[in-house]
Amino acid sequence: MKRVFIIFILVLIVIGVVGGSYAHYQQLKVEEALEAADSKQLSTILNRPFIQMENSWMDTAVNQYDVTSALILFEHDVPISDEQWMYLADLMTFKEFEQMVVAGAPLEIATSSQTLVEGLYSLNDEPEKWRFAHEAINPSFFNEHPTILFRAVYDGNTEAFLDVLERMDHHAVPYDALVPLIQESGQTEMLEAITNKMNV
Repeated sequence: MKRVFIIFILVLIVIGVVGGSYAHYQQLKVEEALEAADSKQLSTILNRPFIQMENSWMDTAVNQYDVTSALILFEHDVPISDEQWMYLADLMTFKEFEQMVVAGAPLEIATSSQTLVEGLYSLNDEPEKWRFAHEAINPSFFNEHPTILFRAVYDGNTEAFLDVLERMDHHAVPYDALVPLIQESGQTEMLEAITNKMNV
């Protein structure tokens, strides 16, 4: 009986050592895939059993501007910070952006300097991204962050401005600060829309 017990313990030790070596090897392979920006290999490894996710992997992907790998990591429950998500959202295609949101990335993100949606207003970016975000964001978020309107004016994004303005409550719009800015920028359609909103 004692001999059986000893053999059982030895078997457990061997399994533990082999399992630990396997897990460590897979961790190294993930790091190699990230360094090489090999998203296909990364996805293959992360789908294997006994992989312990590391938060530092997301840092590596973001620092390398590797949107695809960051998306794969997020879908495998590696967390992403608000700042990282805001940064990547601007780099992503609409398809990648939508996939990230479907995977659980929040849209109602605001730092001390800007909101996530403001970073999508550049006319060089795909408008589908901010349109998709506007539809999903609770209007109360726009009411709480009227600076979104200012960014739309600065970026010259009339369509985004009009859409946010329509979604906001009348009392939440900072008319006194916005109207002079719009007049100065010569945005006639924006001026007409905000004037109509003021007179509601």
